[in-house]
Amino acid sequence: MDREELRIAPPPEKSDIARDCDLDFKKLVRYYGTRAVRGIIKISPFQRGGSNTGHSEPSAERIRPVLDNRNGGNASLIPPCVPDDSHNDLKSLYKTQVAGAAATLLKRTYSLINLFSYSLRKRAAFTLAEVLITLGIIGVVAAMTMPALIQNNTHSVAETRLKKFYSVMNQAILQSIVDNGEVDSWSYFNNDIRDDEGNLENQTDKNDESFQKYLAPYLKITHKKEAKNADGNKIILYFLADGSAFYFAQHENRDIYFIPKNPEKCIKKENSIGACRFIFEFYPISDAPSWKYLYKKGMEPCLYDWDGDEDTLYNDTTRGCNPNTGTNNENGGAYCTAIIQRNGWKIPKNYPRRISF
Repeated sequence: MDREELRIAPPPEKSDIARDCDLDFKKLVRYYGTRAVRGIIKISPFQRGGSNTGHSEPSAERIRPVLDNRNGGNASLIPPCVPDDSHNDLKSLYKTQVAGAAATLLKRTYSLINLFSYSLRKRAAFTLAEVLITLGIIGVVAAMTMPALIQNNTHSVAETRLKKFYSVMNQAILQSIVDNGEVDSWSYFNNDIRDDEGNLENQTDKNDESFQKYLAPYLKITHKKEAKNADGNKIILYFLADGSAFYFAQHENRDIYFIPKNPEKCIKKENSIGACRFIFEFYPISDAPSWKYLYKKGMEPCLYDWDGDEDTLYNDTTRGCNPNTGTNNENGGAYCTAIIQRNGWKIPKNYPRRISF
């Protein structure tokens, strides 16, 4: 490579080269500002490894271009004492470093997402004390709210299935009337029969025969099962598709016991009427005063011998729903079903028994 191609004047004195490059470097530092300088431009007036004759080409021993984003600086400000080949190399290196700096700047942009990620990285775990306190708060809240949520769900199940059973049974009765005539012409009802000792006979099998003839064909019974109630008497449970079940009183078939959920568990409980068992009655053929609320009607909540007073539904000593009025007998709570029906099939807030399945 000759001097024309390099476009370099005859080599000046060694001290002049050093002085000129030093001045150019100082100008460059002043131009970019001290914060923008990312390296040092170190100029050697002699080629590394060459002879120190004063005629060798000057070279850059190590040059790192400075980056400038404020004043639009570029690689053309590199001191002119650097040879053209090195000058071009510095331009390329400068562009590469500018592009890398821009990419780095984008990566470091503090957006909301980056700030959030940074905060998570900064604190990746909770202390044991914080975990225990959080679990304690969750436990207290759960203990306060779970019983109410469970009870609300239990009420909802009872309300929905009571209303559905009432509707389904009365539809079956109406359909049977169409096929079998008016109810007073049916051979359906089995009244109480007492043995020589005065005990009521168990008529479960007779009740099943009547049911199979007049009502079962119009109901969707999934299966039936023999069982024993809390008194050890034989009954037959008739299961419906929603998991509820019903059975007839063992000594007659006027009284129908409906259990919204867990039937086999409920029948083992004592004093469970109005809590998990609900009494309905179907006896439209008697015009006696005790049956006046059922005469010529379909299946209705138990209102046998009711005097028409709302307070009696709660506080009657034989059938009232209030367990504190001496109604802990086989009929205690019989009027509870009527209370729910008269409230639009919703369990009222002052319902005196705790519903549990």
